[in-house]
Amino acid sequence: MAILEDFKDVVQRLDPKSCHLIVGNGFSRACFDQVFNYTQLLNSADFSKLSPYAKNVFREIVTSDFEKVIHTLNQSAQVAEIYKTNDADFLDNLRTDSDGLRDTLVEAISEHHPENPSALIQNQYITCRRFLSHFSSFFSLNYDLLLYWVLLETKNDIKIPFDDGFRERNDELVWDEDYAGDQNLFFLHGALHIMDLGTRIVKNSWAKTGITLVDQVRDAISRDEFPLFVAEGSSEDKLSKIKNNEYLSFCLKALGKLEGCLFIHGIALSENDEHLSRRIQKSNVTKIFVSIHGDPDTEVNQNTIARAQLLNTYARPKEIRFYAAESTNVWGRHKAR
Repeated sequence: MAILEDFKDVVQRLDPKSCHLIVGNGFSRACFDQVFNYTQLLNSADFSKLSPYAKNVFREIVTSDFEKVIHTLNQSAQVAEIYKTNDADFLDNLRTDSDGLRDTLVEAISEHHPENPSALIQNQYITCRRFLSHFSSFFSLNYDLLLYWVLLETKNDIKIPFDDGFRERNDELVWDEDYAGDQNLFFLHGALHIMDLGTRIVKNSWAKTGITLVDQVRDAISRDEFPLFVAEGSSEDKLSKIKNNEYLSFCLKALGKLEGCLFIHGIALSENDEHLSRRIQKSNVTKIFVSIHGDPDTEVNQNTIARAQLLNTYARPKEIRFYAAESTNVWGRHKAR
């Protein structure tokens, strides 16, 4: 049975300069569960651009996980091709719905995302920045803007240096590997405010436009211009998407170069994120701390604990420990607006 430690007891014995953080959906759900849980996203998603069968798949395989359904559709298309089905419409529906579900997910997130940074109250900024102050670099699997908003906040005495690698060029904020040497904020699967314009990766900015980031995203989506994001159904497909994008590839490599301690917060370490686990296994991280939310004996948590133990390898030995997610008090005890 895994022993859950108290976050505060753990970090007080560690040097923040050698500690790194990777956050997943649990980080954002702890603040806005009504927005970022998959069931809510499914219920609010617009399926009008997809075939009439797409939404039924969620019910048939009993899930609200978009990535699981995307993976199921891709696998179904592969099996259908093996059986050499002559139903071209069937194959086309599978592929179109698989691709369309990724866009549908991002549309749902952007449509229901908190409007602006004032959706968080000041105490939440303080408690979250206090949590983040224990780390020197930050990795996110989330598309939302919460982590970015908190790092930008400067109205309190908690100092957190951060650099997302974007630099101003020709009145745009552009990412370039040649100028990203000090980068310590990495969106491993993309984010709502990052756009791939083909020849360059740019970041939307409120300061340069006076338009909220969420409104900029919604406007872009209305023109069928989608943010940079990775929502493929399998780890292999995600890795393929990452390798074909300079920014995403750079971020994944940075994860594999870590040394010291890594905290994994709000992430189930599921099979479709195996590409991340492999990078962590090969890194020079010596201690890994994994958050567990609620009863560690639930099936979900037992699976997370088992997969976390696999991060330790003989070639790159790592100490695996677990802490109670609730003990971080990331967002304080106040509800967001």
